[in-house]
Amino acid sequence: MQALLEMSVMKSCLLLIGLVSFPAVGWADLEIDPKNWKVTLPLPNEKGGALEVTNPDFERYLADPDSIPGEHARFFRREGGAMIFYCPTGGATTKNTDYPRSELREMGGDAGENEYEWTLMEGGALEFRFKVGPFEEGAEKLMFAQIHGHEPESKVLLKCLWHKGHLRIMGKSGEKLKDFEVQQRYLPLNEGEWYTCRIEASEEAVSVAMDGVVIETFGREVLKYWPVDNTYYFKAGNYLQERKEGSAATVSISHISVSH
Repeated sequence: MQALLEMSVMKSCLLLIGLVSFPAVGWADLEIDPKNWKVTLPLPNEKGGALEVTNPDFERYLADPDSIPGEHARFFRREGGAMIFYCPTGGATTKNTDYPRSELREMGGDAGENEYEWTLMEGGALEFRFKVGPFEEGAEKLMFAQIHGHEPESKVLLKCLWHKGHLRIMGKSGEKLKDFEVQQRYLPLNEGEWYTCRIEASEEAVSVAMDGVVIETFGREVLKYWPVDNTYYFKAGNYLQERKEGSAATVSISHISVSH
C-alpha cells in the first residue's frame, strides 16, 4: 500500500511538470521495426517444439494481416494499431519450458534473420505500450516482458509479470541464480488499461519503469552473480503461466522499440 501511494504521488508530480502523458487508448498506428523481432506461437513445429514465425514472414504478417494463416491468426495477429497475442494452456512449448507462449523474441541482422544477443556492458533498452486481458477460465498469471539469458547462463535475468491483477517484478540472483524480489510490491495492473513499460539494462543496474515512473531497480548486489560475459536478449508478449485446463489470456502491444 505504501508503494502504491508513493507511485501515485510520483505520477502526479510528473504530470504537473509535463514529463508524462497518459493516453486513454492505444496509438492509432502500430509502431514496430519488424526486423528486430520474431514471434513464437503455441503451435507445434515439425520437431514437436513451439512454432516460430521469422522474417520475412513476420514482417509480411504485420504489413498484410489478411496473409496470416487462420491457425496462426488465432494466436497472433494485427488489429488496427495493435498486435494481439493470445495464448491458452495446453499449447506447444519451447525447449526446457513448461508453459506455452505467444511472444516476441529480439532479432538482428540486415533482414532480421539472426537471433540477437548483447552483454550488460553493451546495455540495452526496451520500451513498449501494452494492455493485458481479457482472461479466460480463471487465468491468474502471465509474463509480459523479460530479459532472458543466452550463454553461458540461460536463465531469465528479469521477469515482468501480471499476477492476479497486479504487477510483479522478479529477477534471479544468488550463487544458484534463484528467483529474487526486492519486495512484493503488487502494484495494480488493470485489465484493459494501456501502460507504457520501459526496461533499461547496463552493467550497473537493470530498471523497470511504468508510465515514466521507475518502480524497481536491480543493482550490482543482484547482477554480480551473473557471469560478466553473459549474453541476453529481450522478449515481450504473452508467456502464460497457467496449468488449469481452458485458461487463456490476451496481451496487446501498440508500440515497441529496442535500442543498444
